[in-house]
Amino acid sequence: MANQFSTGMAQSSNQPQRNHFTRTSDGKLKFTQGGVEEYMVDSVVKEGIEEMKRCMQEYEGKPRKWDTLSPTQRALDFDLFTQRYGESEDSKKLVQFIERNVLGIKGLQIRTCIVAGLGSFNTSVRALAQLVAFEVIFEVLRREFDIRDIIVQDPAMEQLDQEFLKSRGYTVVKHPEAQNAIDETTFLFCPGISWVTIWEFLVVGRPCLYYGPRQEDLEHMLMHLGGGWSVEGTKEDRWNNEFLRFKAGRKSMEMVLAEADQGPKNEFVWLNEGSG
Repeated sequence: MANQFSTGMAQSSNQPQRNHFTRTSDGKLKFTQGGVEEYMVDSVVKEGIEEMKRCMQEYEGKPRKWDTLSPTQRALDFDLFTQRYGESEDSKKLVQFIERNVLGIKGLQIRTCIVAGLGSFNTSVRALAQLVAFEVIFEVLRREFDIRDIIVQDPAMEQLDQEFLKSRGYTVVKHPEAQNAIDETTFLFCPGISWVTIWEFLVVGRPCLYYGPRQEDLEHMLMHLGGGWSVEGTKEDRWNNEFLRFKAGRKSMEMVLAEADQGPKNEFVWLNEGSG
């Protein structure tokens, strides 16, 4: 059954409220959990906060061990990333892009979001940061669209990843349930995902909004594989042709979620008014 999201990020009505951070008049950080419990973060945790900020600023895929943290500490970790990213110019650019290019498109409907290929929060800062960026996009989209479910799928996810995502109201599925759920009312968020998985999505349905690997990079891969020989009819050629058919009549623009991220480039692909 699809989750019904209340205020704040993707949480069903029976989920706890998000944690919040505020500064007191003397500059200390106050942490409010579930809208009820409050306590002052001690000096040891403050040092951890500064380190998390540095990690977010560098935005590198440094190993992290979420399995050493309690559920509350994981929520704290995630909310600190959210706070840091929300204050950044990267976040502001992302919000402006969605406002200017997606909101207000006549006839556009987004009912489902699919998040694919995140990886594990236990081993990658990038996975955590990508989820934070997705939630920024989600918060803008929900101003206009009745988004009924957010589906997450990745075989690399560990049990603690699934538990964390479910605690925030996400629907966690196994392959190929996400592929089977895609249609013309889907936002597919899949930075860094493999081309074969993108192809598996596109042969089932055409998302109205896509954020993932650039088609240009697939063409470069084809040129490298060909080495002067024809690649027509290969699986890579089929992937490329399917993506070209998907992009036909749509707008696209390369965008990074954070300028410091030196990983593979990604692009948005979205509908023109009246296209489908």
